[in-house]
Amino acid sequence: MARFLAGEPKPPGFNERWQNNIRTWAAEGKSVSRVRLVRFPLSDYQRYIFSWGVPTNIAAGEDVRVLDITDESFGLPDQDFWIFDDSIVVHLNFNPDGTVINAELIDEPDMDKYHGWQAIALKNSVPFGEWDARP
Repeated sequence: MARFLAGEPKPPGFNERWQNNIRTWAAEGKSVSRVRLVRFPLSDYQRYIFSWGVPTNIAAGEDVRVLDITDESFGLPDQDFWIFDDSIVVHLNFNPDGTVINAELIDEPDMDKYHGWQAIALKNSVPFGEWDARP
């Protein structure tokens, strides 16, 4: 992120391991999708990920959508989470600057609740390529 903030070019092979995973999973018939919730002004970390990470992740086959929650939360939690195989929930915990602290497996999650939040996020988000980063 320091290189991005300093205006340096993206290093060769940036995020290549994740992109190779996406390609492998796609070849196995699996999909990777996410909705990124944003509030304006965007954090340095969000600008970094949206500039250096997301476009190449999409090119590898990931479906990335964006939901602006600056003015409306849509009833979504502040907690970032992943759902794997429609049955496993992992919370992502972040530092104030937006960088990841850890991933926390949730024992016996209420899947109806998480699937409900997922449906709200998908319904109200737009594909990354259609999102306008201007507030």
